[in-house]
Amino acid sequence: MPFSFILLMITHPFYSIWIWTRNLPFYFEDPKLGFYQAIRFISGWLFVILNLFRFPKKSLSSELTSGDTPYATLFEIITMLSLDKESHFVDLGCGEGHLLPFVERKFKMKSKGIEINPQWVDRGKFFFNLVGFNTQSLLEGNFLDFKYEESCLFFVAATCLSDLTLSHLEHYFDQRVNATWVISVSAPLKLPRFRLLLKKKMPFCWGMGTVYAYGNTL
Repeated sequence: MPFSFILLMITHPFYSIWIWTRNLPFYFEDPKLGFYQAIRFISGWLFVILNLFRFPKKSLSSELTSGDTPYATLFEIITMLSLDKESHFVDLGCGEGHLLPFVERKFKMKSKGIEINPQWVDRGKFFFNLVGFNTQSLLEGNFLDFKYEESCLFFVAATCLSDLTLSHLEHYFDQRVNATWVISVSAPLKLPRFRLLLKKKMPFCWGMGTVYAYGNTL
């Protein structure tokens, strides 16, 4: 069994605990959100236990790597930006879509999550149904193929995206004429028509990542 995989299996529960403790104030404020994350937390532990002595299966693409963004981190980012009240939050490559109910309930923003991996979409909708969240906001497909609302805050964890995918995203963002904000994690984007509003190292489940926030409204 590879050492890196053993290390991952050992440290993964501690990452989950770290995320949980950072988000505790939001769970006390919104118990339903806390219950939802508790289910995901327990499920993650079961996954670790069941896969402890199994080699990880190779993904079809490194772009299908998943990692949670803590609510506390996203809260800090959004509060730093001056957004239109009617803005839509769009999570590109959202995994199980755990950020969607947080944004809807905390910021009263409409949200949409696009995920190409059907297993993560099914898993996310299962948890949403279990708690009573809106499953219609979690969509399966390639986020490059969707049309989006006029005023949007796009969130993309670019940590594992290919240069080609990032290039397509940059082209799409830069062509938008409506109010648009883009949050990119780990990778800066080439957006000539946008202004860099924020560049800051912030905590994620995999460690510290650099957050880049852009806006075309200034």
